Amino acid sequence: MFFYKEFRRRSGIKTRLISGAVGVAIIVTMLAINQRFEIIINIVMALAALLMVVELLTAKGLIKNLKISLPCMLYAAVTPILWSNRMGNVPYNTALISTVVFTVLLFIIMVAYNDEISFNDISFAFALSILITLSLSTIIAMCDLDRTHASFYVVLALGIPWLCDTGGLFVGLALGKHKLTPNISPKKTVEGAIGGVIIGTFSAAAIGFVFSNWIYTGDVYGMHVDYIILLMIGFINSIIAIFGDLSFSVIKRICHVKDYGTLIPGHGGIADRFDSVILTAPLLLIVTMYFPYIIK
Repeated sequence: MFFYKEFRRRSGIKTRLISGAVGVAIIVTMLAINQRFEIIINIVMALAALLMVVELLTAKGLIKNLKISLPCMLYAAVTPILWSNRMGNVPYNTALISTVVFTVLLFIIMVAYNDEISFNDISFAFALSILITLSLSTIIAMCDLDRTHASFYVVLALGIPWLCDTGGLFVGLALGKHKLTPNISPKKTVEGAIGGVIIGTFSAAAIGFVFSNWIYTGDVYGMHVDYIILLMIGFINSIIAIFGDLSFSVIKRICHVKDYGTLIPGHGGIADRFDSVILTAPLLLIVTMYFPYIIK
């Protein structure tokens, strides 16, 4: 009873659960549509990247400076759309070209308006736009590597960090006594972090089990997965997810904001939900590319 009351007081359990349920429904719908229209993953990742960039620029007070914000928003919105190599004649490296063009453009703006735009502002906008956009685009790259099991990779990329975060929240509220990083995120505890890693680790195996037994992929139901590799991925990605979360908490402190937005009730903004994914998705892509044995 104490745990329940404490969770309601500090976290708004009803609001968080409703938002989470809506989020799950949106993802399931997206994956269902993606079976017939592969571009939907690109569109969703582009939208997420755009919203994250807007939230970060707003937190830093740069969103109204159109000389900086417009190129950043355009880059975030366009690059994931161009990432895929399955869009007719659009070459795979078009995303690289857009990144080079974006880089050159921002440096030209910095030189042309050096009397009103600081290098710190340019660096902030450039670094985070590149990081967010390319990191979310790696989820598209995973889907391109194996379109038959694209849904599995999307759920794995999002599920591990999100379940790690949720598990850490519950365990921290129930058992947390020792502060993890009081100067960065005062509410996070060592016990919560350990609980989050454990839950995140086994969530990877759980996702594999669900897809192996109940999910329709390709032209058959189920698939064979390597649970040892999934547990390893879950363990490593859960640890990295915590660092991703804390990294964006550092940025929030620098920008003097509590949340990046209010788009997701009970959670904050898109950046508050995807912060851990930013570091874990590229790592999962590397594993998928060089250790393609998750799916047997």
